[in-house]
Amino acid sequence: MSSNGKGNTAKTYAEAGLEETNQYSAEAEASIAPANGNAEQDQGEFVQVAGTEPVAYYFRHTAPKKTPKNPFKILEKGQTLQGVYVRSYSTGKFNNPTHLVRLSTGELVGVPGSGSLNKAINRLAEGSEVKITYNGMTPIKGGEFEGTDAHNYTVFGRKLKA
Repeated sequence: MSSNGKGNTAKTYAEAGLEETNQYSAEAEASIAPANGNAEQDQGEFVQVAGTEPVAYYFRHTAPKKTPKNPFKILEKGQTLQGVYVRSYSTGKFNNPTHLVRLSTGELVGVPGSGSLNKAINRLAEGSEVKITYNGMTPIKGGEFEGTDAHNYTVFGRKLKA
């Protein structure tokens, strides 16, 4: 309890907040198991946790007009990618997302976002096993862009976001 010299023994806002924070941090620490308590986790494969891991190559739907800085491969209709969804990021003039997937071969690759792929990937938790099949172009059946072609994907995943 605080005393400001005038006989006031009420807790200050800061003291009350600190007590509440300490209560939650003690609960959080108690819920975390020590790293050496899980032998399976300790013996697992090393995963990069800081910095940026280089992407082996980026998939594209068509060949670029100019030679790009990064290596690429063309995504063929019917091609299936299987691996673990790592994360997504958005860049460029149109802020299009790129989804990073670690293939079963161990390569980290980038998959270009599209409407159907973005909707499906946004439902997956990072670290989920994923199976992505590119189905080619199909006409959009409604909305503002009705009649135009869009890239179509089928996505299977093991872990959905909470």
